[in-house]
Amino acid sequence: MRKDVKSFVRECQICQQVKYETSKSSGLLQPLPIPEGVFEELSMDFITGLPTSKGFTTILVVVDRLSKFAYFGSLPASYTAAKVAALFCDLIVRVHVFGKPPTLIPFYPRGLIKLEAIDTMLQQHNDIMKHLKLHLQRAQNRMKIQYDKHHKERSFQVGDQVWVRLQPYRQVTVERRANHKLSKRFFGPFEVSRVMGPAAYEVKLPQGCQIHPVFHVSQLKPCVGTQLVTPHPLPSFAVDNKPVQVPLAVLSERVVSSNNQQVREFLIQWSHSVPEDATWEKGDDLQRCYPNLDLEDKVTCEEQGNITSRRRSNRERRDSVLLADYVA
Repeated sequence: MRKDVKSFVRECQICQQVKYETSKSSGLLQPLPIPEGVFEELSMDFITGLPTSKGFTTILVVVDRLSKFAYFGSLPASYTAAKVAALFCDLIVRVHVFGKPPTLIPFYPRGLIKLEAIDTMLQQHNDIMKHLKLHLQRAQNRMKIQYDKHHKERSFQVGDQVWVRLQPYRQVTVERRANHKLSKRFFGPFEVSRVMGPAAYEVKLPQGCQIHPVFHVSQLKPCVGTQLVTPHPLPSFAVDNKPVQVPLAVLSERVVSSNNQQVREFLIQWSHSVPEDATWEKGDDLQRCYPNLDLEDKVTCEEQGNITSRRRSNRERRDSVLLADYVA
């Protein structure tokens, strides 16, 4: 009996979508290879949100991955890709002729050149590069050891069915969310179509989905069970590679007391979710994020008071009104 119960819970599709994993996160650290020469590989980043100085609020940072030599350039708040490319050419390409094959200096054997000054300089160059790569390798090893202590290795094969962890994007952020921990954490299952690397996999998502199909292994979970499962639908639109959920129906309304003020909240069913996953949202937040939404006189108001939770009746679920009825 105990074995059957464990097997049933392990293969339960709802449990696999809702329950979080108590084990270590998947995916071991994959350090980048150390470059062989200076300015062969660069990293770029932006420092944003700075006080305005001569019309600039952003700093472009370009760092050589081997020597850690950095260049800094200023950008306005509304910079474009063309402005970033022009600044990169002015900082890097103009100085290092980046993009052309660099002049490689192989390991220099002492005494190859008769001029003592040049011989000494090239020998010092060898020593500096040797110590630099040694310390970088040691740092990478320490980081990998510490990271892998809290992670486990997990791999998939082409054709495996996996659940995809996606955090739905909503424009409204509410402090009180009904049964938030019971909302779905995974979508799918979907088929692994290609192995991109030791920690990245391409997943066969539905056609028309605007989410990038390549995921880190930490965002995937194997689908357990032999029963054929219909994939959970994904929203058609995405923001920052997160599926966008929009209000689908208003199920109920209530008035709560917050900071000695009466606040109206609406029970919203979101797109691509079931009524059981509906959440209470503040009316002001809904009006701000969805200005065309008209909530006045659409739902019967409850008695005023400090309402923390209330079970919805079957009638309320049957009388759910679609969002289209509220849009002007």
